[in-house]
Amino acid sequence: MLVYCEYCKSPFDKRPSDIKKHPRSFCSRQHFFLYKAENAKKNKCKQCGRSTSNPKFCSASCAATYNNRLKPKRKPKTSFCQTCGKVTSARRKYCSRQCYPSTKITDSTTMGELKASYENIWQFHATIRGHSRSIYSGPRKCAICGYDKHVEVCHIRRISSFDDSQRVVDCNNSTNLVALCPNCHWELDHHLLILK
Repeated sequence: MLVYCEYCKSPFDKRPSDIKKHPRSFCSRQHFFLYKAENAKKNKCKQCGRSTSNPKFCSASCAATYNNRLKPKRKPKTSFCQTCGKVTSARRKYCSRQCYPSTKITDSTTMGELKASYENIWQFHATIRGHSRSIYSGPRKCAICGYDKHVEVCHIRRISSFDDSQRVVDCNNSTNLVALCPNCHWELDHHLLILK
């Protein structure tokens, strides 16, 4: 098939299959590079205005700057701390550990009062467990097997078995607390071990 060179305008033969692969026509590679060098001065970068051989941008950084200005990325959602009002991420209610509501357990605090101050039951249970660890004064070794490298303070009578009218101090009484190793603690929680 007869086509004309885009650089020198001279006719030459080209196969139809080559026209589909390469729609631009040049009689030689030398004419292709000469054409490219001449047209490099014609194209200007949309971002910085420098001459370039690329159709739109001179570099990837210019392309990114230009496109990000037109279509900015989504900003992460934000929320405000419920205690101090500072900006936090969308998933957090409080900005720092100091802003968490401090629930001080006194001698007169009942289970119902403490439970009402938390949204989730697991937070309520975690507070009682933390209080029991801070007041436990017994031996730091497992009451069953004697293991002393790592022990956990656990409740003999479950936390959930106490009524809302009962006091937290009664739940965390020294007669209801015992130090057990993780294995014995698991057995106690799964009713494989009975403590009196």
